[in-house]
Amino acid sequence: YKSAKGNIEKEKAAQYVANFIKQEGGLFWKVAQYLGTNSEQSETIKNLSSIKNNGINLEDIKMIIEDELGQNWSSIFKSIDETAYTASIGQVHKAVLKTGEIVAIKVQYPLIEKTLKEQMKLLKLIPTGKAEKKWGVDIGEYQRMVKNLLEEELDYSKEMNKQNKVYNKIKNSSYTKIPAIFKDFSNKKILVSEFLEGDSIAVIENWSIKEKKQLSEKIIFSYLELLKKGFVQADTNHGNFIFIKNNDEIKLGL
Repeated sequence: YKSAKGNIEKEKAAQYVANFIKQEGGLFWKVAQYLGTNSEQSETIKNLSSIKNNGINLEDIKMIIEDELGQNWSSIFKSIDETAYTASIGQVHKAVLKTGEIVAIKVQYPLIEKTLKEQMKLLKLIPTGKAEKKWGVDIGEYQRMVKNLLEEELDYSKEMNKQNKVYNKIKNSSYTKIPAIFKDFSNKKILVSEFLEGDSIAVIENWSIKEKKQLSEKIIFSYLELLKKGFVQADTNHGNFIFIKNNDEIKLGL
């Protein structure tokens, strides 16, 4: 991509990368998310983060829910939306519980753990030796860090516990909205939480100057509030943020 001559060659190279990421998923999807939020990248490469991977169909999602929770999906949910929000290790569907609450169901892709472990082997291709000496980079430590991060992400119960901890600390916040967790329907492979309605980062461009100013203040204070409670939002992928307008009140949804 970097050595391509002219826009047509660049487009072809970017399309190849996009198709590769869509086919392989996993770690490569993480790379796309990073590139897509890096302001130094060109617009074409930035758009990699919006690639939709193949995902899995709704019938398979229902089967996974039943296998993991040990009961018919329809005994828990009134309905599950067919539209999928796809990500690196799973996908999210909007749904309605039997009790009427609107929720987000995050379901891990089948065999994703095996796929990620195979892709992890690629980390051994990172140059060592002279690069380590010259730049002082501990490649081994980097590999361990990525491995630990992925193992954390592969266990939704760890995410559930962390999210629940943050929720309990700031559920009455004036700045931030954290989705409540439904523990009875969550485990290592499935996470069910409150569905946050709001705007994406692309939509807030159309907000008024007053609304943007108010949102800017909320973002700053939400960061400080989290920090004060001992937390930080460390994954700044745009998909992890939602911007909520409710009458005259604006909040940052995480």
